[in-house]
Amino acid sequence: MNDRKVSALVLSRVLKGKQLHGYFLVGSIAAVIDFTVLFAAVRAGVYYLIANTIAFMSANIFNFLAGHYFVFNKRSRMTNLFHTYAAVLFISIVGLLINNGTLFVAVDLIATDLFAGKVLATIIAFLWNFGARKRWVYA
Repeated sequence: MNDRKVSALVLSRVLKGKQLHGYFLVGSIAAVIDFTVLFAAVRAGVYYLIANTIAFMSANIFNFLAGHYFVFNKRSRMTNLFHTYAAVLFISIVGLLINNGTLFVAVDLIATDLFAGKVLATIIAFLWNFGARKRWVYA
């Protein structure tokens, strides 16, 4: 392997590490939005899976904008923002299904409390969302 290929490989790994750290920071802020909306809605009497869907989608809007502009630096594989958002939205809907499914299993089947279930669901959805965006949407 020549020096240029080694340098490109090292740079690629550094950028991926920075992207993961940036995505973790953006994801942490999105998680605060997600948890806040979820627990406020549940406290207001909204069924927890409906509240979770509203919370997840609210956090997702922030996550897309911050991720697109600050984490992935607009390096989308798509030609315009609408196509990029459509791809991210599809990935996020799968993430929402993972999130709601994990939450349902944790709360209704295993009988853990809502907070513990939400933490687990958030971790699993985070891993899915980052991996899928990195693989299919962003270079």
